Amino acid sequence: MSKAGETKKAKKRGLAKGLSSLLSGNFLTRSLVQANMPFIFFLVVMMICYIGYGYFAEKNAKDLVQAETQLREVKAANLSINARLEKLKQQSQVARSISDLGLKESTDPPKVIRIPKSEEE
Repeated sequence: MSKAGETKKAKKRGLAKGLSSLLSGNFLTRSLVQANMPFIFFLVVMMICYIGYGYFAEKNAKDLVQAETQLREVKAANLSINARLEKLKQQSQVARSISDLGLKESTDPPKVIRIPKSEEE
């Protein structure tokens, strides 16, 4: 067998041995891992915080999109209501609506009644 073939076989064994050690948890008993356990816990806490922050940011982004959608809907409704109100406020529309009550639109201009100050008291 060639030297390259033996090297490949040795790598596969090393990979299998490493995977077996990882799955069984034997790597946790090594002195290097045990010596750096506080740092490993720190990294785990940082990863958990990072994942939590990711979910928090995603939730905020969804809330923002939902709020923007609601804002657009409310703006559209407001625009529609304002257009309807402007139409109802037109003089011809008001004259038409009061004619149902038997009232007529006055064609005379309004008159100002002024009371002299001496009569006021």
